[in-house]
Amino acid sequence: MKNLCLIYILIISFIGCAASKQPLSLAAAKSSLENKGLLNLALVSNGAKVTVSEENPDHPASTLINGITSSENWDSGEGWEVKNDSVVVDFGQEFQNPLSPIEAYDPNDPSNPSSYGIRVQANNGMANPLGWVVIELPEKKTVNRMVVYTIDSEKYPASKFGVSHLLLQYWTEATLESEVTGWKVVDRIDNSKGQTGNIIRDNKSGVISIRFAPVKTQKMRLAIWWTNDSKFRSHQFLNGTVRLTEVEIYGYEREKKVETALNKEAINDNDVAEIKVVLDTYVDGYNEKNINILMSCISPEYSQGGETCLELKKRMVLIFAENEQAKLVLQDIKVKQTDNGAIATANYESIIDDSTNVANSGIATFSLSKATGFWKIVGIDK
Repeated sequence: MKNLCLIYILIISFIGCAASKQPLSLAAAKSSLENKGLLNLALVSNGAKVTVSEENPDHPASTLINGITSSENWDSGEGWEVKNDSVVVDFGQEFQNPLSPIEAYDPNDPSNPSSYGIRVQANNGMANPLGWVVIELPEKKTVNRMVVYTIDSEKYPASKFGVSHLLLQYWTEATLESEVTGWKVVDRIDNSKGQTGNIIRDNKSGVISIRFAPVKTQKMRLAIWWTNDSKFRSHQFLNGTVRLTEVEIYGYEREKKVETALNKEAINDNDVAEIKVVLDTYVDGYNEKNINILMSCISPEYSQGGETCLELKKRMVLIFAENEQAKLVLQDIKVKQTDNGAIATANYESIIDDSTNVANSGIATFSLSKATGFWKIVGIDK
């Protein structure tokens, strides 16, 4: 049989299912972020620092990086709170969803790169944020996820008191004359239905997970423009209170050398962790039928059996439409360094519904390259 891309074999049927074989537990794909090779770098215990748009002695910013995510002790001072009357330019009486950040310096302070992108372009004008949080790491790290905990308890439900419209940015320093030092918006890969671009809108949940294409940075900024209790008090001004309990930033483990199971050559465990997260993200994208998440793992140079990256994307869209309940499980991932990058092997099972029906199983081989600066899949075989 010719070698086919693993994704292709996930167009599944009941024919040939092995009734006697037990599938791998789907719970394995739902393990904690730490078990996936990621580390919460935003903890003060990991050397992180936090600054905010306005400090509050009754609800200090330091509580945002202490590891406590619950809102139950809010009235005792846990979590950060800031009340603000933000200036809004040329808005009508009804708030319009912001469209995109201003990719320029704040005209009020053009000499300060820290002001880059802090204002937002909206349907009828521009707005300043109600508040912002900056997390600074002790050194540059590769990160790809932030988890934001807004207030959410029986007394203070997120749907009434939590943050609603927010944007995540990272600090970058220019390496070319054509580039600008300052804040840039992350490239989200988890946009939900009805949400376009990189701004999160109309959030009602107490936990906001932001997945984005990996970036290497030392600082990240979370800006909030609207909360679920925000109200206009005049044509140009609005009231709003930002209430957050914790901010987590996930990246890869500290650099050291380890031996992989497939060879005895030393390999950077940052790379091993990053590769495992890439594969885990690939599985999440498949199981959630989210083409953006899945394709974020695929290199533009992807090639398997003559299939290109673009052709793969088109085919996966069709597969998702035809197999809404199909699931993929990877387990026992092993990584081997190669001259051109890395190879990861894993036991896989494709499951056709929520029962124990297994369509295919075996060993999957992923070829990966770091040519783009971050690990991406360039080929999949079985």
